[in-house]
Amino acid sequence: MVIAKAAAEPYGGTGIRKEAAVRYEALVMLNQARRRNRAAVESGRIELRRGTADDLPWPGGSFDAVLTVNTIQLWRPFDASAREVTRVLRPGGRLISYTHGWAIRKSSGLDVEDWAAQTAASCRQCGLAEPRWWRAKADRGSSVAFVARRP
Repeated sequence: MVIAKAAAEPYGGTGIRKEAAVRYEALVMLNQARRRNRAAVESGRIELRRGTADDLPWPGGSFDAVLTVNTIQLWRPFDASAREVTRVLRPGGRLISYTHGWAIRKSSGLDVEDWAAQTAASCRQCGLAEPRWWRAKADRGSSVAFVARRP
């Protein structure tokens, strides 16, 4: 299963109120996921829900992994979100994140290395171990892979 959070930080200048933009973007992403994963949803292999990383609706220890793509930099509040992800991971489970470098810079105002170091420190404080990150090529520039493990 994949747990994901949709957010719309970049939409401030569209004339749409930020809250409405977040709801709209989340709905668009959820509909795309339903369409792309129709067979898996219909067979019960995956469940798709709209939500936030700081309030996950599953019992503790439910997942082997949490995968986030282009969203971890938008988790607010980050520490509450990281604690919640830690809670739903089974012991040995992993948080895996892939994010465009430009998205990190835009949303956090930080250099990618500073963001990764800050994120790693927060993850450690929230109960995740062995956080590490590396850069990779992306279609538009570079991306950052970030991984941490629940002990």
